Amino acid sequence: MDTETTFDLDTLRRGIEERDAEAMLSLYADDAEMTEVDKTNPPRAPASSAAGRRSPSTCGMSAAGT
Repeated sequence: MDTETTFDLDTLRRGIEERDAEAMLSLYADDAEMTEVDKTNPPRAPASSAAGRRSPSTCGMSAAGT
């Protein structure tokens, strides 16, 4: 089976320029998994994690900067 995956750069650009969190979230798959790590929260002890299309907003990250 041959599948083709495309990425919508226009939606990404609009989401960033207009600070549109819903547009940014629409780029994620329904089964996306997000794990938030940083200097003080390495992968073995992430700051937060979530699953599903809403996972970026659940982890506290969004294009709106909130």
